[in-house]
Amino acid sequence: MKAVSSGAKPPPFGYRPGRGPLYRCPALVKLLALLLLSVFAYTSVPGLAIAALGLGGAALIGGIRPWTLLRGGSPLVFLALFFLLLRVIRLEAGALPALDTASLPGALAQSLSMLVSFAAGSLLFTVTTMKELRDALAGRGSRAGPARGLRSCPARLRFRFGLVRFRFGLAFTLMLGFLPRFFEIWETANLAWQARGGRGGMRRMAVLIPLVTELMIETAFNTSEALEARGLEL
Repeated sequence: MKAVSSGAKPPPFGYRPGRGPLYRCPALVKLLALLLLSVFAYTSVPGLAIAALGLGGAALIGGIRPWTLLRGGSPLVFLALFFLLLRVIRLEAGALPALDTASLPGALAQSLSMLVSFAAGSLLFTVTTMKELRDALAGRGSRAGPARGLRSCPARLRFRFGLVRFRFGLAFTLMLGFLPRFFEIWETANLAWQARGGRGGMRRMAVLIPLVTELMIETAFNTSEALEARGLEL
């Protein structure tokens, strides 16, 4: 994933170089915090409030405006509103649509949970590089070294454990890297569309979606070829 300069506007889910406690925090801790925030966001309304406050506080500590974490999330906002309407509008045969006020709090909480989870993922990739995540999951750069229980094991077993952990870390970071890479390709295609005088609307979506899909498939193929050339098969 490419880093952007401090003066450039970073793409959604794009890494923004910086300094501070959030950048120095271990990548594995930030990943676990993302999972914890997502769990809290979907448990209950108080849990959602805690997750939103924690996310906002972490963003401010990192010097990031919380509302910028939703950049690129317009489709998700429309999807959240769609699910909200589905839950609060009651349709009955032979009657006009009616508003189900009893379902409104739960539906609103569910829609906000989607946005909080999206913003939490955006914050993770804003302050963490893919290399940091991969190294953390693969056990690289750890001062503690191998697990104590494995130090007395044969070297062959330690090697196998390290290889399995490395493969897991690589596969997991490739999966996580899908969103940053998607937004990077989408931003590039959208800028090219605008540079050629293209406008927004359904025509833009009809042109960009197949193009971005093709580019993502091509990127996945190139990544697979690069891994195979290095003797890695997932």
